[in-house]
Amino acid sequence: MSATTVAIVSASGAVLGAIAGGLITGLVTVRNTRIQTAAQREGEKEARRDQQSGQHREIRRTAYGEFLNAAIDLQEKCREVLRTPIDTASDTLQAAHACAFVLRRRVNVIVLEGPPKVARAATQYSTAAFNYYDAILAVAQQAAQANSGGAIREFTDDNCRQASTVVAEKNAEFVGAAREVLGGDV
Repeated sequence: MSATTVAIVSASGAVLGAIAGGLITGLVTVRNTRIQTAAQREGEKEARRDQQSGQHREIRRTAYGEFLNAAIDLQEKCREVLRTPIDTASDTLQAAHACAFVLRRRVNVIVLEGPPKVARAATQYSTAAFNYYDAILAVAQQAAQANSGGAIREFTDDNCRQASTVVAEKNAEFVGAAREVLGGDV
């Protein structure tokens, strides 16, 4: 082979090597870009899921807190009814009735928000609170019929005391279920 042929073959080899190297580099670059783009998209999806999860957790936290406050408000109103003199109990009874109405609305939100364990605990807690409220109403009615002039508390019976105990138990169960779902304090 002549020197010219060797030079042409060498030059051709160099050019083909450069083209092949560029082609391989280009393919690797395209592949790496696709991998990075896919990873970036997955990261963005994960960030959106985390944000949505955080927002949903905050919605639940708010709903659980509002429910808990409504249940406690009803319990406090019931205790206030017991301290009220029979002849002035109508305003306090109306306030307790308003608290019961708010609690009824709040439990519906918990049932919708879930999860089932918390919805069940909220339903049981609200049922216990309504039973306590009904027991207080029965005691108030007995006190009004007796017309003794004293506080409604004088007519408290075992049913009323038992209902109060059940409310406290159901409160603890609801708070425990809510904390479990929220991953900490309510």
